[in-house]
Amino acid sequence: PALQPCPDTMNWLGGNVVVTLGRWSSDFTQVGDGRFVGVSPTTNAIDWTVTITGLQSCGRLYLSPSGQTAAIACSSMENMTTNTFNTADSDIVLYDATQTPPVETKRLGLGTALNAGIQPELTFVSEDVILALTYGGNATAGDTAFTVNTSTGDVTQLAAETMPFVYGGVRCSPGCGDVCLLGDMKQNALIRWQVTDGALTPLSNVNPDPTVGLPPVDIGGLL
Repeated sequence: PALQPCPDTMNWLGGNVVVTLGRWSSDFTQVGDGRFVGVSPTTNAIDWTVTITGLQSCGRLYLSPSGQTAAIACSSMENMTTNTFNTADSDIVLYDATQTPPVETKRLGLGTALNAGIQPELTFVSEDVILALTYGGNATAGDTAFTVNTSTGDVTQLAAETMPFVYGGVRCSPGCGDVCLLGDMKQNALIRWQVTDGALTPLSNVNPDPTVGLPPVDIGGLL
């Protein structure tokens, strides 16, 4: 009863706007299991609801290039005293996006395997490869970036920082330049990779605007 909906991020799925609900109490001492809802822009009503049982603090529902698979990352509730995450409550979950509502097909077990809170942002490198991030605080002092193969579960670490909460904004453009970008607030730069058959090759970093002095914290794109 203490939980509020806390609508957060959105994405399109078919004719619905998918809204992720944060489900926090007003004092942020309690959080509910992850949840996202399909809202009809025509009727302004919720058409369906999906609960991500056992995982908390989830991000946007992302779609694969084909639109057939969806993925959502949940970080769990941060312990504000130790700045650590409950890794058992953190993971990336896959869904069959061709069904309404989307049907859960697989959990990748990444929070436990990496001993880290998985950041709520991710991006599809290809149909079966996801680029995702961890928070520092558990196994590592700083954030990390990695890819995971959704078919095999194989994880490849790509980058690591020495501080937490400095990676933000991650986006890939499969089939349109085939480049992945990640904002690094500590370096005040965009980290770049070239995509080749689902594998990432490092490119030189880019300073997005040396005249402003504000670090990149998110990356937008046109759909």
